Amino acid sequence: MSADWLNETFRTFDYVLLEWCHELAELGHPILTHIMHFISFSGEYGAWLIALGAILMLFPKTRKTGVAILGAIVIGALFVKGFLKDYVARPRPYEEVGMDYYAWWSILELKLDTGYAFPSGHVETAIGGLMALCITLPDGKGKKFVPFTIIYTALMCICRVYMMEHYPSDVVAGLLIGVGCAYLSIAITYWFFRLFEKYKDNVFCNFVLNFELSWLKPRKK
Repeated sequence: MSADWLNETFRTFDYVLLEWCHELAELGHPILTHIMHFISFSGEYGAWLIALGAILMLFPKTRKTGVAILGAIVIGALFVKGFLKDYVARPRPYEEVGMDYYAWWSILELKLDTGYAFPSGHVETAIGGLMALCITLPDGKGKKFVPFTIIYTALMCICRVYMMEHYPSDVVAGLLIGVGCAYLSIAITYWFFRLFEKYKDNVFCNFVLNFELSWLKPRKK
């Protein structure tokens, strides 16, 4: 029911942009397809963002940022993959009967993906994790990553539609959900750290706030 409603409501919007991506593929395949596949692969499971968040958690100054990044990814995964994809159950574009999408996808010579299309988990993870980075990085340093966030997220949106893995409406939904997950994660992270600050004399709270890998710090001569 939900999938049918999405297909009908966004039929024109989705078709126009998917057709544009098809025309782009006709001009740039196979080189452009390899580039798009690489961009998509970089977002698999949010692996590099998870690694970044874990590294930032090792240092007291950037611990909030690391927690916020990981929180955004976890919240998004639980909501999108744990609930929304199966609830909506929207097939991939190339699975829609009576449309041109399968023929367009065949030109790309890509493997069939598994799972449902709505919303785009790649896009949701990218914008969620990177927004958490930009907003929470101390001393205003997060502003430096805003251009990268915009460019990387935009490329992720384009590549997922280009590869016929998602309808454009899936990508828009992924963006909106990712932003929501980022803000929710940031709010929860700040709440917990304020709680830890309040009870900083507690052994556990003090450990969370001040733990650091001293062997990574440069030794003073």
